[in-house]
Amino acid sequence: MEQTMNLFVPHDLPALAQLCHAALRDPVDAATLQRLVLAEPDAVPGYQLALWEGAELIGVALGSVRRKDEHGFGGLRLLAVHPAWRRRGLGTQLLGELEQRMAAAGLSELRIGGIAPNYLYPGLDVRDTPAYCLLTRQGYTRVGEAINMQVDLAARDWAAERAAMVLRDGWTVQRACPAEQAAVGAWVQAHWSASWAWEAAYAFTMHEPPIFLALRDGEIGGFACHSVSGLSGTFGPTGTDSALQGQGLGRALLLACLADLRAQGHAHCEIGWVGPISFYARAANATINRVCWQLSKNLRTIEP
Repeated sequence: MEQTMNLFVPHDLPALAQLCHAALRDPVDAATLQRLVLAEPDAVPGYQLALWEGAELIGVALGSVRRKDEHGFGGLRLLAVHPAWRRRGLGTQLLGELEQRMAAAGLSELRIGGIAPNYLYPGLDVRDTPAYCLLTRQGYTRVGEAINMQVDLAARDWAAERAAMVLRDGWTVQRACPAEQAAVGAWVQAHWSASWAWEAAYAFTMHEPPIFLALRDGEIGGFACHSVSGLSGTFGPTGTDSALQGQGLGRALLLACLADLRAQGHAHCEIGWVGPISFYARAANATINRVCWQLSKNLRTIEP
């Protein structure tokens, strides 16, 4: 049967779920796939590629545009080929088509990882040897790495630990309510970044928003989210005002999220794109469970 490459559309989500179940190391639930496809802030329809064998989706490449200052670059959020169809050049075909389209549009770079917000992984899992070999053959080079950590949610009573914490100077930690969305978005963007502000805003689209705030008399001192990027149940982003660090707000926010995830039935929490490894190890007995390489290719080398 002849293979065809079309543009991926929302109607293809059930087929994408089947492909991801077969092709990816980790299970990806429907809510995460809907976020990845339907909520993408910088999706370009022409960069969403689907490869079919009849009615079966056998490969996909989902690309986006990200911004850095005034310059745009391409980001690859997902490249997957069904295991039964590997070693036939299909991943190379999908990637090459995406590169050609981005180069023709004037984008100078395509990145794997490091493309927050709205990603499954912060880079290429170092255990994915076939994908690494494919990418290096196609001219990609390593430009960074990201580390994820994992917490065993059954190991401790996170809600009790949070309740036992006494915060000083009138600070409290509580779930954000919809009326706070605008203030939270402005605060996160002013203190952190536009990508974190997008992730915080996305939390408010969900039932019982998975975003917690450190508050005092209406003042925001810190925030923490889960399940807004990465796999379902991934913790982050989180941040505390630099003037308030060392007062326990970050730990209280972490515990609130871990308690929420355990109440939802999650067995583990993955902490995405970790900065302070020692903090999470101390606060939650978190251990490193995933190392991801971030890669990049100069699209100016591609001939039209």
